Amino acid sequence: MAVRKITNIFGGDPWTQEVQLTEQNMRNYRHELKFTIKETEREALILVPIKTSAQGNELNLDWEGRNGHVRLKTVKDGGTTLLRAVHNTWPVLKGQYTSNFTFWPDTPEAYTITLNIENCLLREMTRHDSGSRVDQRVQFGYAPTLLHDHVLCSVSEENGSLEVVTYDQHEIDRYPRVKHHVVIPGSQQPTRQHTWGWSFTRKDYSLISSSRVEYSALGPASGQAHFTQWKWFKNSDKAHLLERLIEEVPGEQRRTTEFRYNSEATSTDSVLARQLRAQQIEQRVTVEALNTPSPTEELQ
Repeated sequence: MAVRKITNIFGGDPWTQEVQLTEQNMRNYRHELKFTIKETEREALILVPIKTSAQGNELNLDWEGRNGHVRLKTVKDGGTTLLRAVHNTWPVLKGQYTSNFTFWPDTPEAYTITLNIENCLLREMTRHDSGSRVDQRVQFGYAPTLLHDHVLCSVSEENGSLEVVTYDQHEIDRYPRVKHHVVIPGSQQPTRQHTWGWSFTRKDYSLISSSRVEYSALGPASGQAHFTQWKWFKNSDKAHLLERLIEEVPGEQRRTTEFRYNSEATSTDSVLARQLRAQQIEQRVTVEALNTPSPTEELQ
């Protein structure tokens, strides 16, 4: 008989899954439920530092805790308060709340960092001076995943700088793996892009390639993208080994380094044999001038 299993643990969004109702399934569900109840009811011990010292100086930290949440209140050097934290409410699973951290309070140098949190995710961080003038604002974006709730995928600032990450996900183990990582610093600085290639099979996954491209401030169309690429392979022991490294300066030179390993090594000790087969024994470097047709080769 087919039934729908409905899960709604720790206040998360319900999800349904059609399953075949069998005696074994019922035992599994009971086991999962007992484990969940045990985890939620168990006592947890949270340790926090109340004093820290270095080179004869001592700082005192004051905390507050409730319902499993621990938050910093103040950091003091003797009678001088170095940091004061004010929280408008306790953390909530659904909804918004803010935390304000004031450094050097009650002094002309005071400034405040405000954390705006929504649904347990840090959405925005602002820095403002004692006159409430905003000096800096940073915004954070998130992406849903197959296994976790959300993962950080973007960080942006008002000055135009931006950092973005995209993820590759697969049903094999459902862990998100970085696929693209782009950093746009702004202020006429070069843009950097990192890319990772993953290979997925029914039983395994592996990193097969990665690359790094640096664009000039004029962008990709300027033709000034310096390029570096790495390629990996798995040997007979399923160890990931670097196979090739390609470094290219557009319009000038491409340098390719190929790596050779002691793949035929044997030993009566299986651990030693695997280590020997992963040992690099040769590097073959090819340097190609991109404005001439013939490459030159050197052996290291």
